[in-house]
Amino acid sequence: MSVSATVSESLDIIENAPIATWFKIGGRADRLARPRDAGELSRALDVAEGQVRVLGDGANLLVDDDGIDGVVVELCAPAFTQWQIDAKAGVIHVGAGAKLPQLIHAATKAGLAGLEVLGGIPATLGGASVSPVHANFIVTGEGATARNVIELMDEVTRRVKERFGVELEREVVVWERGG
Repeated sequence: MSVSATVSESLDIIENAPIATWFKIGGRADRLARPRDAGELSRALDVAEGQVRVLGDGANLLVDDDGIDGVVVELCAPAFTQWQIDAKAGVIHVGAGAKLPQLIHAATKAGLAGLEVLGGIPATLGGASVSPVHANFIVTGEGATARNVIELMDEVTRRVKERFGVELEREVVVWERGG
């Protein structure tokens, strides 16, 4: 059950909150904040006391079934998802929560090239790196847990190394308690 607690005049923190990932499985956040502006983001960071994780689009993220400590901050408000394009200068200023597909479309429409090579790669902006190749493609069926996915990834990695001598690097970030 999610409980909302008011931390300041306007910032709400949801306790025991589900974390939206593309896997659609996994544990919950002790606390989840969705700040609406920079002031609320600052208050969320103060509340986190160093235990903060920033949630992007949930792509390539798996949350341990036991959930995670601290505060998860989701930058989904317009203050963080907008961008400004100066086509003449060839410059784009992008909020940390901007959605990559929409940004690529807007940049291309404005006559700016380069971002379209990132199309189809699940990612967000704001310091996130993008992988050009995805080796981990796992479908989660009914009853699947985060632990099942982690064990399957480990088994695939072991078998590929054993059979082909190739060491796979995990692209999926796993959030765990105390981690």
